Amino acid sequence: MLHADTEPDEGAIPADGRTYRGSIKPLNQESVAGVQFLLGNLTTHQVRGAKMLMGIASVVNSDQVPTNSGVTNNAITGNPHTGWVQVKIDGAADLPVDADPDGTGLAWTDLIAFSPTFMPGDGEIVWRLWVPNRATAPYAHTFSSNLLFGELSALRGLAMFHVDVLQLITYQNDSWMYYGYANSDAVTNPAVATTWTTTPTPPNHFDAYSKSYVTATPVLGYRWKATRNLPVIEFVGDSIAVGYGDHEQIVSVDGVPGRMIRALGSGTNAQFTFNNFGQSGYTPEQYLARWKGLAYADLTGATAMVYSIYSPNGFADGVHTTQARIDEMKQACLAAEQAAHDLGRIFIPMFITGTNMNLLNPNTARDGWSHDSTDLVKNLLDWAKTRYGNQLLDIHDVVQDSKTKGPAMQNGMTGTPSYTDDQTHPNTLGYDTLGARAVALFPTVYANARAAQARP
Repeated sequence: MLHADTEPDEGAIPADGRTYRGSIKPLNQESVAGVQFLLGNLTTHQVRGAKMLMGIASVVNSDQVPTNSGVTNNAITGNPHTGWVQVKIDGAADLPVDADPDGTGLAWTDLIAFSPTFMPGDGEIVWRLWVPNRATAPYAHTFSSNLLFGELSALRGLAMFHVDVLQLITYQNDSWMYYGYANSDAVTNPAVATTWTTTPTPPNHFDAYSKSYVTATPVLGYRWKATRNLPVIEFVGDSIAVGYGDHEQIVSVDGVPGRMIRALGSGTNAQFTFNNFGQSGYTPEQYLARWKGLAYADLTGATAMVYSIYSPNGFADGVHTTQARIDEMKQACLAAEQAAHDLGRIFIPMFITGTNMNLLNPNTARDGWSHDSTDLVKNLLDWAKTRYGNQLLDIHDVVQDSKTKGPAMQNGMTGTPSYTDDQTHPNTLGYDTLGARAVALFPTVYANARAAQARP
């Protein structure tokens, strides 16, 4: 979560507020019984005043309006299949979101139930969110970004996801997710004629540690209630958990978790439901803190948390590349274990890869860049093996470069299979190989962790 003291690039919220709209075309292979939205509060006090509508467009339309028997109906009916439904939090229509002391409050909206259920191919979800003037609802400021060295924001990544799964040729298509606003309240009186303006794209120079470049769309995510009763598994990690460097970097459905979603978490034979909370650029301490906020916002909880014990972030500047930093990662892992148990989750530590370009020997020839010159990360992995045994999801060995001291991927510069292009992140072949191992191991590791951590 990022704080902001200035208006976003799209300009100040007008005195009469601003309405955002969006559409989501889910890739559901089973019926969906309802949806919830995750809203954020980046202030240090409770805020309220926003209003939100949601509906189902069985016939996709550029105005993103619900349909009733195939005909658009821009009116509040209380039934998402015939028109708009008012979205609430704890029964309140003005969407109260409490804040943590550090201003990272999160809240899931109440479940909007679908009856009949939303079936594959039924259309798309449409929503509108009215945000009053910043003085009334300062949590209108949340974060987003465009591209920075190939990294994606949550919003752009979600749009790319829809383009990818729908096999669209261009982004200029009514079916992919986009955002717009009207300088008036188009939620309280949705049927009133409204002129929409597309929300401008944020600038190119946002990064994970910036606090200046934001967008005023406080929808941080969404989740479905599907007609299946499966363990819910949360992945917590950095860009390698996100899947950076894989295909087109489609947020949350690439990388190792993405392969597990497709192999073990979708369709009628699914064994688990997977949520990927990976965040590019974050250190273990940061992505653990981020998960805590998300977990505290989720009153129903999940079954297990899969935590990436190693991250090159915060271990790459020549100052923190020390045993002391490895020991800090051990403490972060123990803190994650305790937090998981405190919030009712089974804890599953995970080791994906220890490759880090800053650990490689810079004094050798080009093909020597695949040689990890330290055994620091190996110390962390050995510690995890000793502590967690068969509860550790250790998948790195399938991409291991045997010439290194510590864990490192083969990078292809010596004629070996190329599992990384930047000596830090797996490439598509690396993720394919790691993902296959994770899919093979996870059911057993989960069973081991569940048996060992079961409580009366």
